[in-house]
Amino acid sequence: HAKKWKIPCVSSEWVFDCIEEGYCLPTAKYRIDRVQASSSTAKQDKIVAGLAEVSMSSILLNTDESTRSVDDTINCSTMGGFDEGLMSTAKDKTTAAWLAELELCKVKKAGMFLDGCRVFLSGFTESEQMQLARVLKYSGGTRLTQLVESVTHCVHSVVTSNMAPDTSRLLEQLDLSPHNVSIQWVVECMRLGKTVPESEYSFPPPVDTEPFIPPQTHIQPASLHDSYTDTHNSQFEANLLAQYGVAAPTR
Repeated sequence: HAKKWKIPCVSSEWVFDCIEEGYCLPTAKYRIDRVQASSSTAKQDKIVAGLAEVSMSSILLNTDESTRSVDDTINCSTMGGFDEGLMSTAKDKTTAAWLAELELCKVKKAGMFLDGCRVFLSGFTESEQMQLARVLKYSGGTRLTQLVESVTHCVHSVVTSNMAPDTSRLLEQLDLSPHNVSIQWVVECMRLGKTVPESEYSFPPPVDTEPFIPPQTHIQPASLHDSYTDTHNSQFEANLLAQYGVAAPTR
C-alpha cells in the first residue's frame, strides 16, 4: 500500500539517525524499495553468472567424458584384421599372449560370439581358467568342468604342441570327438564376433612335412674311348677269324 500511495519506505536506521541529528533527514539513502531493487538486480546477475559457470562446467565435464570415451575406444579397439607381421608370428605366440588379447571390454563389445558352444578347457592354469570362464560367460558360451557327451569344443593351451595326457585319455575312454582347438580360436571368434571354422585352429597343430622327392638317377653316356675300344675289338676278332676261314658273326 505504501508503494501504491507513493509513501517512502525506509529502514529503521533512518529513525535512529534522525534522532541523533535532531531533525528529519532525507530518505533517499534509506529507501528500502530501491535497495531491494538493486539487490534483486545484483542477485539476478549472480544467478546468471552461476548458470554460466554451471554451463561451462558441463562443457568441461562433457569434454572429459568425450576424452575418456576416446581413450576407451583406443584401449578397446574395434575388431580388425591381423597385419602380415602378426600373422607370421601367430604360431609363435604363447598362451599368456593369447589371453592378453581377451580383454573383457573387447569380449563384451564382440557380443555372444560363442553362443551355443559347450567348452572344456585343457592344459590351463587355475588363474587362466578363471579368466577364460569370464570370457565364456560374456560371450554366451558354457564352461564344462568335466568332459561329458554334450561337449562341443575342447580348447587347449599352447604351452606345448601336444594334448594334455589326461584329456587325451578321457576323450578316448569316453569315445568323444569334440572340436579340438587352440586358444587362438577363441581370440579369432572374438575378433570377428562369431564362431570361425575350427579346422584352421585344430590342436595339436598339424606337422608340416615336406613331400618326398626321389633322387634322380643319371645315366652316363658311353664315352668316345669306350666306343673306339669296342670297334677296335670287333675288327680284331674279324681279322683273326678270317685267317682260319671262319666268317665273323653278325652283330
